[in-house]
Amino acid sequence: HVDTHEGVLDFYLKNHLDLDLELWTLVSIENIVKKYVPILPVLRLVFMWIFSFGQRRHIKMEGMNQCSFMMMDPMLVWRAMNAHYTQFVWYRRLFVVFSRYSYVNDFTVHKRQVHVQVPVAGEDNKKLK
Repeated sequence: HVDTHEGVLDFYLKNHLDLDLELWTLVSIENIVKKYVPILPVLRLVFMWIFSFGQRRHIKMEGMNQCSFMMMDPMLVWRAMNAHYTQFVWYRRLFVVFSRYSYVNDFTVHKRQVHVQVPVAGEDNKKLK
């Protein structure tokens, strides 16, 4: 997974195609307590849910390149995993219940400047076609 992340990010940042795209990457949580005992993220989620008038999903932009996606429906994750019942073994069931990723996901939004060539007056416009 790490190599895929690094390869896609490298391609995105170095490729010079004139495409107006954003790349969103999931922020990994290294601290095991924050990852599997999501007390603070869940409290934050409940607080955001109260002030978003009961919406089940909420996206909050935190600056120019940070975004959090919060969800008040962990059963949606359970049902999605249950659709692949052969893969939904006991430890993945625990992960769905206790993991922070079932409730809150943080993303880094990578934006690239698109450079558009504007013809200068008097230049041969046939070259640009």
